[in-house]
Amino acid sequence: MGSSNSLTGRQLTSLSGILFASVTYTCNEEFESKNFPYTIKYIDPSYIIRSAPANANDSKFCSLLAQNAVHAAMAGKTDFVVGNCNNEFTILPIPAAVSKRKKIDPESELWWNVLEATGQPISMKN
Repeated sequence: MGSSNSLTGRQLTSLSGILFASVTYTCNEEFESKNFPYTIKYIDPSYIIRSAPANANDSKFCSLLAQNAVHAAMAGKTDFVVGNCNNEFTILPIPAAVSKRKKIDPESELWWNVLEATGQPISMKN
């Protein structure tokens, strides 16, 4: 995959960065030809993902998810996600998995455990 530069001169090597450069170039030509005032901003997705480095438990868990996904696919299953519920690996149809949004109470013990495990600050306000 090639690379290109953003308007700031930063090298963009991710697919999203290359797409942004292409869209920016096209928009620049179009808007400038019509003398239309505009502003384009790019937020690199890698800057907004906050996480902790993977550890041995993460690696093992991901390996087990992958193995279960392969087993299900080899059994002819399609359109599913693999998860873990009550220490059992489960296969859930995608429509069921996305039928409603899961909400976590930001005051709950679960959320505090997530913050502690990932090293995130309590407040993300500037």
